[in-house]
Formats: sequence, structure tokens, C-alpha cells
Amino acid sequence: IDFMVDANRYWVGSAGGNTNDTANWASADPASCTGGGASVPGSSDIAIFDADCDNNATVNANFDVIGIQMDSGYAGTITQSAGVTVTVGTSDMILSGGTFTGGDSAIDVNDAFTVSGGTFTSTTGTMTVAGNFTVSSGTFGESTGTVEFDTSSGTTVDVVTTETFYKLTFNKSTNLTISSGDTMVVSNLLTLTEGSVDTGTIDAQGCISVASTFDGGSARLNFADDSEVQSISVPSGAVLPYMYFDSTADADDSITLNADTTFYGLNITSGFSGTVPITYSGFNLTLAGSGSSGGFVQDAGTFIAPAIFTLNGAPFTKTAGTFNEGTGTVAFTGTSGIIDLNTTETLYNLTINRTSSTSILSGDTVVVTNLLTLTNGSVNTGTIDARANITQASTFDGGDAILDFGDNAVAQTYTLSGGI
Repeated sequence: IDFMVDANRYWVGSAGGNTNDTANWASADPASCTGGGASVPGSSDIAIFDADCDNNATVNANFDVIGIQMDSGYAGTITQSAGVTVTVGTSDMILSGGTFTGGDSAIDVNDAFTVSGGTFTSTTGTMTVAGNFTVSSGTFGESTGTVEFDTSSGTTVDVVTTETFYKLTFNKSTNLTISSGDTMVVSNLLTLTEGSVDTGTIDAQGCISVASTFDGGSARLNFADDSEVQSISVPSGAVLPYMYFDSTADADDSITLNADTTFYGLNITSGFSGTVPITYSGFNLTLAGSGSSGGFVQDAGTFIAPAIFTLNGAPFTKTAGTFNEGTGTVAFTGTSGIIDLNTTETLYNLTINRTSSTSILSGDTVVVTNLLTLTNGSVNTGTIDARANITQASTFDGGDAILDFGDNAVAQTYTLSGGI
């Protein structure tokens, strides 16, 4: 049986030496800049830059290695020449010291990228990362290029609170997780192509492009530049992450639906004022996130709902502001969820169609001025003040919430097709 073992190649070049010169590489860890003559690192080799020889290096030809390791004692600079690509395989790109200066062509990292010391400046072209992206110390410089997270493997982004990217693309067939409390700032273009992004925050300060293949996620997506009018045009099939409106200037931004659309959640914070700038164009909106990181939260401003506003297993929390449903329907679907109000909220049509319980918090009342439809699940605690007709299906399971014929001036009809 043959086993493939990664080989090490150690940099021993003179200052400014080229990486494609065999005289600049040793096959064993040298005591100084000596021992050259080994082969140039190839696709099964780890290129190591350490304190034994901290001279600068120039990547003057396409560089394809299984790993790049810049140790903490290395004090030199590695420069990617114009027109030259750097490809790193499954043994990672690890920067613990020294300086890496990108050029204008691709840097393709096929596994993890880690900065724990030193300074890394990316290419003005595209840098792709397949594995985890970690900046625990040192400096990551975004240059004016694109950082793209690609491939099907799961990825975690873990930075020291905040990291800035010029152009950022998410293009994974699975999810990427931003560590809790971390923020990815995008100063130019954010491109959401495929996969989902969970946890953490994306502060988009420029244009946002969304493809039909993007799957949303629980990460907070914020219109972060209050001096610029930002917009999102949502194509058919796309799912947006947890959308935040948290400043007065966000009322000038816009989200335009081009089909029935799903957000993971929608949060209108106390810092917002004005009307939430969503243009429906006859399409409907569903919120699909569950727990504290999804659903609908309104603490200020005016939210105008579409004709059908669905909370699919998502909570509905409203403490302030104006919720304007017009003559539309609010539908609670999915498994279960909580309704938390500032005492009372008025809806036009309300549909309960969940496989489990919908809980109205104690002391809260949902007023329904037109049609209340009880299809499936149960409603517990709180009160439903029905002021027009009520329709109940045989699949509805009751619950201990108070159901009140709330309009004494109108003859109301309660239509039962079986059930409790």
C-alpha cells in the first residue's frame, strides 16, 4: 500500500528571490538561508517560511502547493507578482508571521485560511476560500478585490469582532456560519449566490446582488451605510436572511419582490422611523425563521403587510409602531410560535394553520375585524377578539385562549366543520 505524505519545502532564498528557483528551497529545515537545491514546491508540498530564513520572496510563476505556512518567526514579505496565480490545497494557508502581499490574479485556498499574526493583503482579483476563515490576530487587508466562499463544505468565519471586505461573495451549496458576535463589513458589493449564512452579522455598505439560488439563513443582514441609498431586487426562488431596519436612513433604501418571497426574519428596531421600504408588486411575503433569531419583530416605524403575510413557524412580536395589514391576511403556519404584543393588535383576516400550538402571551389580545379562520393546531393563553365571522375546520384542536365575539353591533357567524 502506498501512502501519500505531504512533503515540506523550506524557503532559503536570498532577499527578493523567486519562488520558482530550486536554489531557493531546501527539503529539510535549515539553520539559516542555506541548503537550497530542492525541487520547487508542488501540489503535494507545504511551502514553509520560517525564522531560519526570513528573506523576502517573489511569487513570479503560478504557485500550486498543498499548503502555505508562514511561521511566527518569519519577518519577510511574500509578494504575488502580476498575472500570477496562487493555489493552496487541503493543508491550508496559515499566516502566523511575516507579510503576504497579493497581486492582481487569483488566490485559491481549497481548505482553511488562518491569520494569527503578521499581515495579509488580498489580491485585487478574486480570492476563494473553501474552508474556515479565521483572523484571531494580525491583519487582514481586503484590497479592492473579491473574497468568495465557495464549494459544498460547511464553513465558519471567526474574526476579532469585525472584519472588512471590499467585495464579498457567498457561493456555497451548503451553509456558512459567522461566529456569534462577529460582523462582516462589505464596503463595496455583496453578492449572495448560493447557500445560506447563519448567525453573526453582515453589514452591507454598498450594492447587494441576490441570485435565485440563495437560501437565506439566520445571519443579520443590515443596510449599513446611512449615507447611501441601497437596494435589493429579489428574484423568484431567492430567500433573504434576517433583514434588519435599524436607522432612519433605512426608510430610503428598498427591497423589491419579483415573486412570492421568503425572509428568514424581519426586525424593525427602535432606531428605525418611517415606512419599511418593501415593494411587493402584488407578491406575498413569508417569514420562516424560528426562535429568537427569526420571525417578525417591530419596535418602531410603519410596516405595510402584503396581501398574504405568512409566519411559517415564526414568532410575531410587536411592541411599538404601526402594523398596517390593509384588507389582507396574516397567516400563522408551520409548527408553533408565539404572539407577543403591546397589549392589543388589530388584524383584518387571521388564519391559524399550525401543526402544534400558537401561544398568545398572557394579557395580550388579537383583534380580528373581518374573517378568523381556524384550520389546524391550537391557540393557547391570551385572547382573540373576533369582530366578524369565524370559520373552524375539523382539524382545529382548540386551546385555552379566550375566543370572544367582540362586536356587539354585528351579527356574527361561527361556522364549524367538526373538531373541537
